[in-house]
Amino acid sequence: MESEARSHPGRQPLLFFGLPGSGKSHCAKLAEEELGYEFHEGDHWLPEDLKANLARGQGFDDEQRLRFANEVADKMASARSHPEARPLAVSQAVFQRRCRDAIRAKHPDVVFVWVRADTPSRQARLAKGGNLVDKALGQKMKNDFEEPAEDELHVLLTLDNHRVDHSTEIAHHELRNQLRQVAHAASRLHARQHAAMQN
Repeated sequence: MESEARSHPGRQPLLFFGLPGSGKSHCAKLAEEELGYEFHEGDHWLPEDLKANLARGQGFDDEQRLRFANEVADKMASARSHPEARPLAVSQAVFQRRCRDAIRAKHPDVVFVWVRADTPSRQARLAKGGNLVDKALGQKMKNDFEEPAEDELHVLLTLDNHRVDHSTEIAHHELRNQLRQVAHAASRLHARQHAAMQN
């Protein structure tokens, strides 16, 4: 599927954000597998002090969140600088509007994809383990999440439990279709952004 992204060299980077356990990484990986994007797990870019917070069952303060947002933006710039780089699909929670805006300031063409899932689905995924955030911390962090306001440009991707279940081919097919719709919506959104900047 790599050729699909390479045939669209101007395709915008996608940043999948949302609460822990919503399915951000799964969606970003599928964007790589099915649409030819280049997947990056934002948690791999976490500084050591933020990793230590999570290990202690703590979230981040405002300074840490903004510092990490700028780190994510810098890592994205590095990844995009390679001559053979494909469009990026990055997974990272990015809880606050000001943090998303900090990334937008360095990547005006980035399209934020809000991955939203119901609470039982998120908690079930976190309970399985394999995530830096456990179920208890995920519940506490929910209170810190700032949903995008009406004036914040983004694309919404809603997942319920069956759509993130890897065991069903029907669910996988539905999610692939949703991701294709997200990619098309991202292109339209970027065109609107570009037109607004010209006026």
